Amino acid sequence: PRAVKKIDIVFRIVAASVGGYALSALTAMCLAVVLPMARSEAVLSGTLFSIVVYVCVGLYVFSVRSVGKVWCVLMLLAAALSACLYAVDMEVHCEGRFSSIDGVAAHMVRACHRLVSLRAFFDW
Repeated sequence: PRAVKKIDIVFRIVAASVGGYALSALTAMCLAVVLPMARSEAVLSGTLFSIVVYVCVGLYVFSVRSVGKVWCVLMLLAAALSACLYAVDMEVHCEGRFSSIDGVAAHMVRACHRLVSLRAFFDW
């Protein structure tokens, strides 16, 4: 039981530090592109709010009983923020170019090719 408790604390520390950083970074990016104000003000506002998010994640991680629930919530929030960023990216870069699902599929294939070539770059 004591070893389980130590592992539980280690997982919570990792969730608070890594998960908190990931969520705060994603929050800052989302707010920087979504807020309807000047770009510099949006970036500053997103960065300031991301500090609040980081603190809240740290508090949440140590207040919930189940470590599994903590990781699930962090992953769901990260997925939602990533989907928001992807939707904004599609809207900004496409600007109505895609009139059908084929155009969207082509864009997705190009994005996958970019990811594969990026991974090949780091494999050297």
